[in-house]
Amino acid sequence: MHPLMIKIGNTMKRRSMIAAVIACAFIIAPGTASAARSTGITILDDKFQVVHVLNGRKAVASFNAHWTNKVKISSASVTPHWLYKIDLPDTTRWLYDPAGYAQVLSKKKHPLYRIQSVGRFNKLIGINNPSPR
Repeated sequence: MHPLMIKIGNTMKRRSMIAAVIACAFIIAPGTASAARSTGITILDDKFQVVHVLNGRKAVASFNAHWTNKVKISSASVTPHWLYKIDLPDTTRWLYDPAGYAQVLSKKKHPLYRIQSVGRFNKLIGINNPSPR
């Protein structure tokens, strides 16, 4: 008998077993970071713990205003301290330094960006501590 099949009486109940496994997955892990990530912008710390989630229309609009105005800069003179990650709804994860630097998290080389209004942006995303520089 296949390991995913259980015998109940004289009938094989493969679908019931699979359904039970799927149901358990939803019961065991409600409200995980992945659920938050799909509905808003999630800010994670260096240990991948959720720091803040932006869900409201006004908060997301404010985030987008800051985010779309970030400026590409030369990375030659900067060594960012990546203390946070920003997970966007499109499943892109960005590294973020509280000094206002941002870069896509990837194995490939990506441009470095700088947020214009760093203090306001940090407050919006729930970061109250300054960069450790």
